[in-house]
Amino acid sequence: MSDPARNKTSSLRAVLWAAILLATLYLVWTCGLISWVADSRDRHRQREFVFAHVEAMGGWEAFKRECETLIAESRTNGQHQWFPRFGRVLPASCKVISDLNPQDVQAVYSDGKPPYVTIKVFGLHSTGGRDTPFYYLVYQQLSNSATCIAPFHRGVAKKIADSVFEVY
Repeated sequence: MSDPARNKTSSLRAVLWAAILLATLYLVWTCGLISWVADSRDRHRQREFVFAHVEAMGGWEAFKRECETLIAESRTNGQHQWFPRFGRVLPASCKVISDLNPQDVQAVYSDGKPPYVTIKVFGLHSTGGRDTPFYYLVYQQLSNSATCIAPFHRGVAKKIADSVFEVY
C-alpha cells in the first residue's frame, strides 16, 4: 500500500516543479516581449530620423539623384562600396546620403537586373547584449516595381517612394 505522507511529498514536489516551470516560462516570455517592444520603438525612431533627414535635405527626388550619381560613378571609376565611417567617403555631391551617416553604401549592377544602391543606415549585432535593429534604404534604378530586387537574408522590404524601399 502507498504511504499517504509519501504521496503528499511527491504531490508537493510536482507542484513546486510546475511553479518553477511556469515562472521560467513567464520570465522568458516577458523578456522576449520587452525586447520586441524595444526593437519596435527603435525602428520607429530610425524611420523618423531617416524621413526627417531626407525631407530636410531635399526629399526623395534628391536622394534618387544621388543614388543615380553613385551608380554612374561606380561604373566609371570602379568603386562599388563606400564605408564613410572608415575613410572611404562618399562623393561630395551626395549630401542627402552623407547626412544619414550611413555605415555602408553599395552600388550593385549585374546582368539581367536593374542596378541598385543599398545604404545601411542602422544596425549592429551584439553577442552579449541587445542588438540595434538593422535599417537599410534601397534605390532601384529604372524600376518602379512593387518588389525589392536587392537580396537580404533577413528583413522586410517596404516601398516608400518610387524606386525606393526601406528594409528592416
